[in-house]
Amino acid sequence: MKVAHKTGNYVGVVHDVGIVYAEKPYIVVVMTKNVKNEQSANKAIANISKIIHDYVEGKTEKDNH
Repeated sequence: MKVAHKTGNYVGVVHDVGIVYAEKPYIVVVMTKNVKNEQSANKAIANISKIIHDYVEGKTEKDNH
């Protein structure tokens, strides 16, 4: 699926905003502060995005196992 997104980072912050062109398109924005580890923040943003995507697509926790 197509995704258009823009990331931004600075000392202590990591942000990501995107348009997800799923069957039901949606916009997702994740903004952070007080980031100690940028890699962990990026991983957390990816996890949040997956949770949102699964919700929008109507998937449940059982569907992921």
